Amino acid sequence: MNDRTSPAPDPPVEGLRARKKRATRELLERVTLRLAVEHGFDHVTAEGIAEAAEVSTRTFFNYFASKEDAAFGHAKTDSGAEEPERVVELVREQPPEAPPLRALRVAVTAFVGELTADKELSRLRCDLVRTHPRLGMRLMDRVVERERQLTSVLAERTGLDPIGDAYPSVVVAASTAAARSAMVRWMASDSAAQPVTFVEEAFDVLERGFVPAK
Repeated sequence: MNDRTSPAPDPPVEGLRARKKRATRELLERVTLRLAVEHGFDHVTAEGIAEAAEVSTRTFFNYFASKEDAAFGHAKTDSGAEEPERVVELVREQPPEAPPLRALRVAVTAFVGELTADKELSRLRCDLVRTHPRLGMRLMDRVVERERQLTSVLAERTGLDPIGDAYPSVVVAASTAAARSAMVRWMASDSAAQPVTFVEEAFDVLERGFVPAK
């Protein structure tokens, strides 16, 4: 028997169309945040974003349902529906034998890494939330929906009732709180450490059962 393992397949190459779509989406996000900083979010319009990005208003709405979604990077799919929560997809990709907290840790760490690849963009978003309570409320609605979806996924993985059993929702809520505290520490820190480092530290606390590190 040949004991050698086959090499891992190369990751799929992003096609030209996908690269163009991603570039346009990122451009619209940046322009939205820049205009919000320069003029105040209440004075930003979809038409103004499209004009500054040198695309049509129709193109803007092909990517985002509103300026709020553009500010948070909540894009739409080709069918017009909102993109599924990325972190939920990442949890679904974890091996079925992975313990729930470990599956969440891997997924949340990867999600935060993707979300904060551009620290300046992350800072702009955080500043907007702090200065515009309406955006903060919208973001909180998003977090609640994300937790609901994650609870459902964890219930499926464990065979538990998401309503009748507290375990799935408590594990999700603790993980969300850990990620949020990590982001707060990262944004306030002058450290060159990546945000995922703070996330890993937060999940270490959870996995130790809230016992301080020695």
